Amino acid sequence: MKNHYFNKSLFILIATIFQITFLSGNIFGQTLESKDNYFFSKTLDIEANSHYARIKVRLMLASKHIMAPKIIDILQKYMLISGVFNTQEEPDGNVDLVLSIGDSSFFGLSANFSSAHSGETLYEGFIKLSTQWLVIENNIIDFIEQAILAIDGESSLFGSAILYSQKSDNKRYSSIVLTDFLGKRRYRLIDDNRINIMPSWSNDGSKFLYTSISNRGTKVHIFDFKTLEISTIKSIFEGTLTGGFFTSDDKNIILTQSINGRPAIYLYDMERGRWKRLVTSLYIATNGSLHGNKLLFTSNRSQGVQVFLKNNYLVGDRQVRMTFFGGNNSEPQWSNRGNIFLYTSFYDDHFQIFLMNEDATGIKQLTKDSYNAEQGVWSADDRQVLYTFFGRGKSRLKFITLDGKFQRELTEGHDMPAESDPSWSKNFDWSLLTRIAD
Repeated sequence: MKNHYFNKSLFILIATIFQITFLSGNIFGQTLESKDNYFFSKTLDIEANSHYARIKVRLMLASKHIMAPKIIDILQKYMLISGVFNTQEEPDGNVDLVLSIGDSSFFGLSANFSSAHSGETLYEGFIKLSTQWLVIENNIIDFIEQAILAIDGESSLFGSAILYSQKSDNKRYSSIVLTDFLGKRRYRLIDDNRINIMPSWSNDGSKFLYTSISNRGTKVHIFDFKTLEISTIKSIFEGTLTGGFFTSDDKNIILTQSINGRPAIYLYDMERGRWKRLVTSLYIATNGSLHGNKLLFTSNRSQGVQVFLKNNYLVGDRQVRMTFFGGNNSEPQWSNRGNIFLYTSFYDDHFQIFLMNEDATGIKQLTKDSYNAEQGVWSADDRQVLYTFFGRGKSRLKFITLDGKFQRELTEGHDMPAESDPSWSKNFDWSLLTRIAD
């Protein structure tokens, strides 16, 4: 069983541990099938989908500048971190692009992307040099950002913002922390001697939800960066609220409300203060993910805890079961394109993150480590997943590309406090932080 700090799945398991046992006869229910049968026979091919596959690049050094070799190393580092480029040579040697680094002037190096097949130049860039390597590093990141916009047509993730829950030094409480894509700048936003968990960005990046636990109970709050105000969502029938996420227009919130010990998913209209129950069930129905009108959620109405789909969350009550292998499948999250989703599954004695097509036809195991991997969230370009893993005695946050070939931790240092519950936004305006500092 998971033993790390405040997981979303913990709410599911605590509320239903006895009910699951009686329903399935096994707390984890059915185990995943072996790799020789159906479970792995229909896999999800990430490499074949250009929306999710990384661009393979070969770096060519034509410069004789004394700094050029180290610049190549820094380029490779941040191109991999970007999630867009793969500079790790494949066994077959096939690449999509060539990045040539040449001499331009005393003040910088030319850096040009060209097609590996036609030789056509796709982007001509320049890396400005400096006597300080930190400045050069920032110039290289700027170059990569501009190249991604020119080649991929989308802005990079380097300006994105990440919220997460961090355990306090005394381990009694937890705070909500804001950091950047590289984990270098960290700001403790909510630090009030309570257990603050499960932050969730609004779509426009101007506010976020979070759950607060104290001796007075559990509450869901909204932090607004523009007004610096914290508001509280009031439950109905003295129910207990947990988790939550905004609808696409940021006018409503979908969250779990437990009334008389029975959780269900509700829609909360923030303008009118009205509630609407979205999923009716005799069994538990907990938070999930929304894309358009398609709602993914977790329920134990079938064998064990499974992921279900409601095609139109506002109309009717027809729901389709999506997962059939494993007795504990939870924490579903739609990709931004909405044609695949990730979820957490108990497999080979650990919780791991899996990917599945929207019609439940293909499955890919994303994480394959000897520790628990949970709470996955998508990057804006759908090429990376940020998740919580439990290793070295504490929970930490880690990135992984969808091909599983590149991973890195968000924050560096083994002495960092425990981290969990990531939420990732590309739309946050970093200038808003000046108001908080003032």
